[in-house]
Amino acid sequence: MIKKITDKTAIQINSELSEPRKTNQKDDAQRDFTFIHINKNAGCSIEDALGLKKAHKTAQVAREQIGSEQWQNQFTFSFVRNPWDRVVSQYHYRLTINKTNLASDKISFNDWVKLTYQNKDSVYYDKPLLFMQQIDWLVDADSTILVDFIGRFENLESDFRYVCKQINHPYNLLHLNSTIHDNYKQYYNDESVDIVRRYFINDIRIFNYMF
Repeated sequence: MIKKITDKTAIQINSELSEPRKTNQKDDAQRDFTFIHINKNAGCSIEDALGLKKAHKTAQVAREQIGSEQWQNQFTFSFVRNPWDRVVSQYHYRLTINKTNLASDKISFNDWVKLTYQNKDSVYYDKPLLFMQQIDWLVDADSTILVDFIGRFENLESDFRYVCKQINHPYNLLHLNSTIHDNYKQYYNDESVDIVRRYFINDIRIFNYMF
């Protein structure tokens, strides 16, 4: 079982990290770092800042594609986010791009949460990868965390500066695909709060998030 992270700071999994690594902008197998882009966690902004192609793949898949030896030689990282906040952002993003006709045939946020995360209605729960718990993006079949560093969306600037230092890359972060909405707490009712809590139970426990 993965231990709970008891504070709100970033999580450095590889304690041997100390000196920044020399990096270049090549493909996944040749580059000296790999970013695991969990959707709605500023991933597009990070990929743009680092000159990466947009890609959603789990750490396990990424490691299989480049090989375990190369993976071990890279700086690997990802970012996580408060699940309740992330779900609000996901809803508004899908509304903006009319994903699954969410804008043209609009339903309320709380109805969408119930249909998507409780009922797994195929109309809205269309790409299971994009609805997975965040920890499941980052572990192998034995629940071992595969990445060296897990930053937090809530500390995006400081944590990404740390990443840039590790990979010897200039800090240049723009906010892409961001959604404009009120504080996430204003969107929920008691039922939807509980649906998200139950669905993302491992994220909440491991990364120490609360509503």
